[in-house]
Amino acid sequence: MSDRHDIWLGLLWRQCTVCSGVAPRRNPSTIASAPNAMGPWSRRSWRRSGARPLADARSDFETLEQSSISDSPRQARTLLKLGQICVKLNDLERARQYIERASEIDQKINIFTPEERLEMARIIQGSGE
Repeated sequence: MSDRHDIWLGLLWRQCTVCSGVAPRRNPSTIASAPNAMGPWSRRSWRRSGARPLADARSDFETLEQSSISDSPRQARTLLKLGQICVKLNDLERARQYIERASEIDQKINIFTPEERLEMARIIQGSGE
């Protein structure tokens, strides 16, 4: 009965991480019964597979931006995130393009906070040098 319980917990844990992307706290005894339960969100599995999390995030956000409604708050926030990711990847020209587009949308619908606008201005100034 204990083995069945551990297997059930392992399967429940996998389902939870697939749905939310966040790993719940686990009992160490269930780790042994579900050795591959860490899933793709594990830092260890990213190191093993050689995946590049920032580059993957950029491609995911680019897909999200393309599927967003034109000039929507969602598109503007996605463009801001893309700009931040590109700065971390040291792709300043692309970051400036994303931020300028987000700024154009913000001028139309006024969605960003003053702090976000300040960060956007810093990115634009930093990439223009």
